[in-house]
This record gives sequence, structure tokens and C-alpha cells, in this order.
Amino acid sequence: MKKTLFVPAVILASAALLLPVQPKRWTYAGAADFLGGKFLGVSSVGEGFLVLAPREEPREGPAEEFFLSVVESRDGTLFLGTGHGGKVYRLPRGGRPEVYYQTAEMDVTCLALDEREVLYAGTSPNGKIYKITNKDTGDTFFNPDEKYIWDLLSAGQGRLLAAVGEGGGIYEISAEGVGRPLMKAAESHVLCLSLEPNGDVLAGSAGNGYLYRVTRAGKASVVFDPSSAEVKAVARDGRGDIYLAACGTPAKPRRAEVPAAAAAAPVEITVSAAAPAAVARAAAAPAGPSALFRVGSDGRTVKLWASEDEFIHDLAWDEGRKLALLGTGNQGRLYAVDAAGKSSLLFQKTSEQLTVLHPAAGKTVLLSNNPARVDVLQPELRTEGEYLSPVLDAELFASWGRIAWQGELPSGTSLQLQTRSGNAPEPSGAWSEWSPPYQKTEGEPVLSPGGRYLQFRVLFKIASGRLSPTLRRVDIHYLQANAAPVVTKVMVLPPDEVFIKSPRGEEVILGSPRPSVGDKKESAEESLAMAKKTSRRGFRTFLWQAEDGNGDLLIYSLSVRRAGESAWRLLEKSWEEPAYALDTLTLPDGVYELKVAASDKPSNPAGLELQGERTSPPLTIDNTPPAFKNVTAVREGAKLRVGFEVMDALSPLLEVRVLVRPQEWQTVFPKDGICDSKQETFSFVLDLPAGSDDLLTIVALDESGNRGVHRQTFAR
Repeated sequence: MKKTLFVPAVILASAALLLPVQPKRWTYAGAADFLGGKFLGVSSVGEGFLVLAPREEPREGPAEEFFLSVVESRDGTLFLGTGHGGKVYRLPRGGRPEVYYQTAEMDVTCLALDEREVLYAGTSPNGKIYKITNKDTGDTFFNPDEKYIWDLLSAGQGRLLAAVGEGGGIYEISAEGVGRPLMKAAESHVLCLSLEPNGDVLAGSAGNGYLYRVTRAGKASVVFDPSSAEVKAVARDGRGDIYLAACGTPAKPRRAEVPAAAAAAPVEITVSAAAPAAVARAAAAPAGPSALFRVGSDGRTVKLWASEDEFIHDLAWDEGRKLALLGTGNQGRLYAVDAAGKSSLLFQKTSEQLTVLHPAAGKTVLLSNNPARVDVLQPELRTEGEYLSPVLDAELFASWGRIAWQGELPSGTSLQLQTRSGNAPEPSGAWSEWSPPYQKTEGEPVLSPGGRYLQFRVLFKIASGRLSPTLRRVDIHYLQANAAPVVTKVMVLPPDEVFIKSPRGEEVILGSPRPSVGDKKESAEESLAMAKKTSRRGFRTFLWQAEDGNGDLLIYSLSVRRAGESAWRLLEKSWEEPAYALDTLTLPDGVYELKVAASDKPSNPAGLELQGERTSPPLTIDNTPPAFKNVTAVREGAKLRVGFEVMDALSPLLEVRVLVRPQEWQTVFPKDGICDSKQETFSFVLDLPAGSDDLLTIVALDESGNRGVHRQTFAR
């Protein structure tokens, strides 16, 4: 009997901690959410539902550093090429691995069996091809002037094809071991080969990766350019469509010219234009580090799968399931992608790289590395598996609510969810143990201790039958501990500097608490970025920045205090925007500081709100102009001898100018040469051209923008 589990979201509130009003929720529903975790015997299929993965049959492998190549004989025996010992192993079904042949090179990069089941091994570096006829019996079959033998392909009728590098090309080798260059590519490496029914060969290159088609006569054409560094693997389905894995970014810009022909007479390189529009569109889009493409028999090209994080090591076509299989790193994952581009994560290995997929007799042999393993993919499901979520970060200490899920449980299956928590970002002995399983259909409170981090795992089991349990969704609610707001910065603008916002054509000073008569106060959402800077006499503008770890809405209390006073004067109680324009004409002259207190009251229950505050740098409120004393102006012929003192109670003087019409205003300096003090003494002589007025005007400007004026007549 099939059961459907659904538990709705539940909201909790607790007064034990200072908690915000609204809880938060982690939701895992779909591939994009689940793929960040680890899949141990679990698949992500369809829209991201989790089910048990296909079973793998492990084959005992040798104690070698790397497994690089594999081929299967008709009786099910596997031959395994290894690195860096350069050995070929024989792995009989049900038996132990044995060294079958020792090569002189480090790596056995490829293996092939011909129609008579004669084994060939390609090696690197200083690439050679060995013909191995029995245990410990073999010899060099072909030794091209190449460093790498990347792939071998038995093409029938005694023909063996070899993909090589660093020269970059394909050799055709006869049954007698005589080779000729079938293709010479402009790229430095040809990595992979696949045989078409008519005897043509598909080949993928590296450097600037292309997919080639090469005829038996040696005519080569570019089938597709994926705009990648290399075409790593290629396969064909039963309908004649081509699947290719493209990886990396090209090392150099694409060339306008086509690859040059090889020196051998039969070789001719042309560019195929079977579907130029489709190819151009695909090539124009960045492929990313890895992508799977399908090239249809009509030449149309579709990108079916792509990843910025995972590198495709190999590709195989499963004709029985009508799926392309992708082996990736560095999470050791096996993906399945259908012709329409629907992808599933079949499982994740404990090894970091799934490097070789070898289809054989209705099954697929898998080679993985770090650590090295040999497995055979089976059609049956595993009987148990585990999904481990990423570490979930609440960003602050949190109280956990309920864990709820959706899924399907066919008869004889079970799902068990567990959680653990901690306050360090990586699970360790400092975390809690795994909780007891959550199994109730209505969901359950999370039993793990409160903390900042949480992780869940799901255990899948089959007791009987062939159907897997299905997990569709997981919801976990949590409440962050309330964090006090932090006012990180308070800035004071220069005197008289304000920002004007203009709603509906009207001008309002940003941060002004009370609009002028006829003006309408605008909402706090007015942006400083939309305001214009201007000058308004008597205003001092404060700007501040505040943060809240919970993301709560904030309001501000603004207070001002004069130097030497202990009591603060409240200006505004529930201010909403992070700016305030203080009308200094409402306060006596003096040195003041502004206190900004940020409160998260709008987002928290009464009595549980928190606040943080910061005080501005001291500022001087000075609305009194500079004063003059001891002013003298004595005419001495065509000269005017002037003397006076200027004083300001709070602000240093900035500039002093004098005027005797019809002359222009003149800046004058004090006796000490610089106008920078609250009191300065001036003594200077002015020229008096004929027709000069008998009125001397003196203007003094202080740093607060106050202007003092004195007028003095003198004898003509």
C-alpha cells in the first residue's frame, strides 16, 4: 500500500529566548536545493525527488594508485589499465585481480579488444601501443612519434585506430602493425574516438576542442565547435544522434581558418556546415567548465546539461534506458540525461572522480579514483541509502521548530529523518549526536539542541519489493535569537548642507522632522540616492548606518546633549529614516553631540525588543556672527590705514574681506598671516584712488557659515 506524507509548516514562539516575531524556514524541494548535499546510495530524479539509487556490483581491484582504462571480454572478464605502475590487470568474475601484462611506460591510458579478442594497450608518456596475446605475452605493436596514446578503437577488418597527442591526430594501424596518419588536427591532442555504423569515426580534440568526423578515406570535417577547451568524450545513440562532453575554457581565441591537412595524401580537412545557424547559436553561448551537447542527425545542436562546478570525465550511452551517463568530479557523481535534457543524479561515489564509463553487454563498468575502485552498474535498486544535507546556517544562535516533509512510502519501504546541531561551521565531535529518527506523519519538533548550525540526513530503506521510498520536500523551521541592532556609523555634514527630495514637484529637506507651512512630510522610503545636495541656513544634517542580524525593521530614537550636561534632550522618539536634519536655530550656541538609538521594536513583541546606540562626533552649533572691536580707519593722503580685531565665541574665523567703493572686495590676512583662530588682529593699508567713497565695509566669515559685518566711515 502506498502512503503519502505531508506535514504543513508550523510556527512556534518562545519567550525563553529573545526571539523575533516571525520564524524562518529552510525548504529543500527540487534538484537545485538537494544537489548541494551528499548522495550515498540515493538518486535525485525528475524534478529533484530523492529515491534509492541503482545498485553497483563492486569488483575487487588491485592496489594501484589510479585506474585509467577498462575493457570487457565476451566472458565477462575485465582488463584494467592502471597508473603510475604501467600495468594491465585481469579481473575475472568472482576471482582476484592478477597482473596480466607489464608495460614500460607509467600509464596505461586506453585498452581495446578486436573482433578476435586480442588485447591492445595504449600507454603514456612516450606513447606506445602493445599487442597482448596472453598473460605476460605481448610486444610493441605500434610506436608512433607521439607522447600520448589517448584512445584506442577497434574498427573491424583488422583495423585499429589510435587517438594521439602531442602531435594531435588519428592513426590507422593494420593487423600487421603498420600505421598511417588518418587525420592530422590543428589541435595538439585528439582525446576520444567513436565508430559510426558506416565506418566513419567521430573524434574529439583538445586545445580548442572540436568534434570531428573522419571518413575511411581520411576526409575530416568539423561537426561541432562547443567553444570549450576540449571535447572529452563522444557517444552515439541508436537513432544516430551524437552526444559529446565539452570541458574547460579554450586556451587561445578561436581561429578563423580551418585545421590544416596532414602531409599524408588521403587526409583532407574541411568545415562542415550541416546546420550553421544552430551551431552558431550554441557556440556563442559560454559552455562553462562542463557541458553535454546533443548533435542531431539533422545537424541541430542542443545543450542538455551544464555545470560550473563539476568536470565531466567520461560519457557513455545506455541504449536500454535511452540515457546519456556522465561521470564527473570532484564529487564523484554519476548523472543520467535523456534526449530532452531531463537530468538525474544517479548516485555519488565515495571517490572524488568518476573517470571512466565503459558500456559492455547491457551494463556499464565504472572506474573511479581517489580512492580507486571498479564497479559495475546494475539495473536493480539498492536496499538502503542515505542523503546528507549541507550544513544549514541560521547566522545566529537559533531555536529549532518542527521538521516536516513530503514523500511517498510504498509498502515495505521507510524514510527516517535525523538532525544534529552545533556552533562550528563544520560537523565535528563538538556537535551534538544524531537525533532519534523523525518518523511521525504529522512531523515532529527538532530534538537537536539549539545552535547556529543544523544538518539533516535521510535514511532510505527497502525491506521488500522493488519500489523505492520517495522524498519530495523537507521543511525545517527555526527562530533566531534576537540580536541587538548595531549603529555602525554616525556622520555629520558641514553646516547648512542638506539633501532635498522632491515628491510631486515639492521640495522637502531629507531628514527634516517638521515640514514648512505648505510642505507635506514624505515617507521614510525616500532614498538618499534620489535627493540633491543644496544649502539651507541653520541646518546640520546627520546620516547613520545601522545593521540588524535578524533583518528586523528598525526605528530610531534621536537625542541631543550639550557639552558639560549629563541629561539628553529627546528630539524624536520613533524616527524611521537614517537621516536627520537638525534645525540649529532651535538650540543655543554650543558644542553638542547627537545620540542615535536603533530599536528592533517593529519586529518584536512588546518587552522583547533590543536596541543599540552610537553617539556622533562633537559638533559646534554657532549661529552668532563674528564681532568686531577697536576698529580704526585713518586716511593718510591716498592711503587708508586700517586696524581692527575680529572675535567669535565658538568657531574659528575662515575669511575676512574689505570694501571701499568703487573698488572690488579684497581679502585681507591677519597679522599672523593665517586666518584660523577665534580671534584675529588685522592691520593693513589700502590704496584710495581718486573718487573713492568714505565708507569702509568689513565682512568676517566663520567656519559655521556666520557672516559678521561692520561699517566705518572715515574722513575724505
